[in-house]
Amino acid sequence: MRRTLVCMLGGLFVAACVACGSSSGGTDEGLIVVDVVNPIDIHYSDVPQVTDDGNPLPDGQDPGPANDPGTPTDPGTPTDPGKDSTPVDPGTQDNVVPIDPGPADEGPVDPGPPCEYPVSAYGLRDNCDGTMLDTHSGRTWMKSEGFTSLLTDAQKYCTDLDKQQMGGYTGWHLPSIVELRELVIGCDAKTGTGGSCPIVGTTTNEAARTSDCDGCGMNLGPVPKIGDATKKCYMDNTFDWYCNLYWSGTQVQATVAGDKRSWYLTFFDAAINVPPTMSGMQSAAVKCVRGP
Repeated sequence: MRRTLVCMLGGLFVAACVACGSSSGGTDEGLIVVDVVNPIDIHYSDVPQVTDDGNPLPDGQDPGPANDPGTPTDPGTPTDPGKDSTPVDPGTQDNVVPIDPGPADEGPVDPGPPCEYPVSAYGLRDNCDGTMLDTHSGRTWMKSEGFTSLLTDAQKYCTDLDKQQMGGYTGWHLPSIVELRELVIGCDAKTGTGGSCPIVGTTTNEAARTSDCDGCGMNLGPVPKIGDATKKCYMDNTFDWYCNLYWSGTQVQATVAGDKRSWYLTFFDAAINVPPTMSGMQSAAVKCVRGP
């Protein structure tokens, strides 16, 4: 049908031109010659031609590359991510807070409030790990205590504590009488460090004891029990409260075979004494120590 319509239109157009020529006196000057062999192609379509932005396209205008796929663009050579590429340096992580290694460098890890390494009025610092540092002597003490009735058991108690590395430390031992005297508060002139009581770490003869070793009076110490001011002691109350008899590791000379005793200190009266021959104690406290 399309071919028939084109031919009909071409024929009509030629007839009109002939008529015009006849009326002008037979000349063809100014006429447009129509090629009837290759007639104009009139295209009918249900889809209007549009421009790239979607607007209708005027008749006869090329819609451009949006409707003309043309030659596909060459994407080129893809980037080689392989060995020729420089890897991204992850760099150093910013604002990294190092983990405190604890006792290996400057002390135990700070556990935060409410335990912030408090130091008592007598110079004992709570390390917040079950130990106490005497800031005067540099020794570290158990905050709590154990209990035994025999000297051999007291020695073993501290040996076992050393194997466990309490607080991350080694070197735990049963304190000598000199080390134990460093904990006396309020009876310095007699049984405190440098006091007149002659018992020292090398004193093995129990006869060396004098009246100055009797201390400073029952329950008259300057340190009140926390929560009960009526109870007084000669030991810092930052320790777990046990104001009584503590073993030392300073032994006295045996008087008979199998006799194994040592000097002890009672903190309710700050006295230094020794048990009778071949005698143990019902329940004496053990407070292990380490350090210089």
